[in-house]
Amino acid sequence: MPPPNYFAPEASATAIEKARSSLRARLRSEDIPAPQGPANPTIDPQKHIYAKLQAIFSQDSYGQADSKACPESSNLADIFALYGQDIYDLSIRAVQAAHENTSAKISAFHAQAANTSAHTTHLYNNISYPLSATLCQSENFPSASLGRHMRTLHKRLSAAEMELDRLNEEWKRCVGEEARILSARTGTGTGSAGAGAGESGGVARKKKGELVARIDDVVRRRGEEIDELDEEYRHLLWTESNRMIQAMMAD
Repeated sequence: MPPPNYFAPEASATAIEKARSSLRARLRSEDIPAPQGPANPTIDPQKHIYAKLQAIFSQDSYGQADSKACPESSNLADIFALYGQDIYDLSIRAVQAAHENTSAKISAFHAQAANTSAHTTHLYNNISYPLSATLCQSENFPSASLGRHMRTLHKRLSAAEMELDRLNEEWKRCVGEEARILSARTGTGTGSAGAGAGESGGVARKKKGELVARIDDVVRRRGEEIDELDEEYRHLLWTESNRMIQAMMAD
């Protein structure tokens, strides 16, 4: 048999429903209560929650709160109230942890987005800046724009090409002079042998050999100078090109 006043009147049912709605609304609220303590020091939030839960469970158990008439129900209401308070505390801590975790992720994402935006702006400024006006900085040559370095390199290459052309012309003159001397010497030797001037053939061959040796020495030395200049020109071209490429990559 249920207790005498088990079925509460309509007003009591309305109060119970309001209390339940208030609890559900508080649990579903996005506002997170402060973990330290209430703003009003005279009110304990845990006791407040406990009192509300106890009142709700007591009304659910036997309509009207009467602990003397039904002590077992009152103890059961206290147990349910304590259990509800624990669940409420756990829920609050879980919501607070989730909120802190979400805030930390939002802050990290904001920092990453700001860094990416700054890097993108820097890249765009480098791309939009004219390449010919880009300044090159190095310990091996003075700082100047890329266009100025290219013009300087072009002047040096032109001077090296002019020097090679001059040496080539000199080389051609040496070769022509060698051919002329050999021809003249051969004709002189033939005339002396036909006239019988008394000069021995051994002395003539010796002088001819000395002349040919001198000519070969001149040709050899000029050839070595041309090879050295060609090697220097190639090294200069490679060095300047490598410097310009490294400066462009560094910028």
